[in-house]
Amino acid sequence: MGRGGRSSGGGRAAGRNRDSGGPQIVRTGRMGTNERGSRAEILSVEGVEFVRSRAAQVLGGETVLVNVERLNEAWSRNEGFFIPRGGGGAEIGGRREGVGRFLDQGRPIDMSQIHVSRSGEVSFSDGRHRFSVLRDRGMTHVPVSISGSVSTARRLFGA
Repeated sequence: MGRGGRSSGGGRAAGRNRDSGGPQIVRTGRMGTNERGSRAEILSVEGVEFVRSRAAQVLGGETVLVNVERLNEAWSRNEGFFIPRGGGGAEIGGRREGVGRFLDQGRPIDMSQIHVSRSGEVSFSDGRHRFSVLRDRGMTHVPVSISGSVSTARRLFGA
């Protein structure tokens, strides 16, 4: 079982760490329905299946595999929106529990969408509760859809 509560599917590895033996995004070759009913390719990381959200599909943005601890450290400086380990802070009541129930169903989850400035400031445009639950469940790397400075995101948070 993966850290998100389900087993991973097979597929061919894709991503920048293919030859390093490090964490990878696995393209499963399957399509799935995201949380809001839109179809998208299923990607698997550490046994959890992800899909791009409808907004990410429409607005674009690049999918990047990020180191959870490094992204969390940068996000923690955004006090008005940060959710600390275990919840609280800027959490919207009930959201984290809902994310946990959704993950336990074994369905693909929408990847979070973040904006990264050239100076490395991080803000979530969608999915901060999802990210906080995945972080608290022990995931070390997650795919996110990035707007803004993709090169800064890769340098600061890339796997």
